Amino acid sequence: MASQNSDLLNEVQFGALVRALAQDVVDAHIHWDQHNALQAQLEKWPQVQAEAWPFWGYTLTAHRRTTLAALARVFDQEENSLHLYAWLTTIRSHLRLFGNHPVHHRPSDDPFAKWLPEGVVAPDTQQLEDDIALCAIADPDVLALVRYRNNLLAHRGRKLSLQGDAAKLPTLLYEQIDRLLERARTLLNRYNYMFDASVFSMTPLGHDAVETVFECVQRDLDHREEKEAARMAAAQARVQEFQHHIQLINATAEGREDEARAERKALAERYGYTINDAGDITGVVLFRGPKQTPHDGRRKS
Repeated sequence: MASQNSDLLNEVQFGALVRALAQDVVDAHIHWDQHNALQAQLEKWPQVQAEAWPFWGYTLTAHRRTTLAALARVFDQEENSLHLYAWLTTIRSHLRLFGNHPVHHRPSDDPFAKWLPEGVVAPDTQQLEDDIALCAIADPDVLALVRYRNNLLAHRGRKLSLQGDAAKLPTLLYEQIDRLLERARTLLNRYNYMFDASVFSMTPLGHDAVETVFECVQRDLDHREEKEAARMAAAQARVQEFQHHIQLINATAEGREDEARAERKALAERYGYTINDAGDITGVVLFRGPKQTPHDGRRKS
């Protein structure tokens, strides 16, 4: 990082660093937002959860891993990389770019220069040093993220892998993720606002889309349940109708047993059931092959 900071940057170059760093900070927030929104909807709509739990599980994991990958870049410690620690130390050597006087003397094509409030001044040096410390490896949350990244995210720790199930894997709590995300947002926007009077939004477009998806799936499930209930009711009504006709046949079967048996058989064929001699349903005919025509054994000439 010393070699990075020794090269003085102009406003355009510094702005490019801000935008690049902001991409990771915003990405981390967006995917964590979607992860939490999805988790909340899964708890709210248990039927939708049960309908495709493996898919939802994979989606949660993808959002979580994407969040941590971006957050790990934001709090990286590598000397030649762009991350919050390096960016803040760069600001330390570029205080000349901040404050109203240098901003108002930027090229006229800077769209934000004229909007910088009069009260905005260059960063307070003590505040800057405190903020740099919040991004250093000595901070417990940053250390937990770096250890998690080095052993489970960017790399697979060989020593830990050899220990198998007995390995004590690095942990990164949800509360730590939340704190690091809020820290990244605060620091990025604090100094970017001093630089060009703008802040980066962390709320994704279509923030509520996941709820809309769940509502649509639930409506489809409700519709399918209604159709199935209607189908079952129709099937039950058909059984009752069949049984009523059987009762009428049985009531007049005395003295004409063969004829009644034939009527019951014909009725069962019409309704698609198999029955016993008493007319009780024993099964449902799912498929009937084509009727065979009688063959008298004569050949056509």
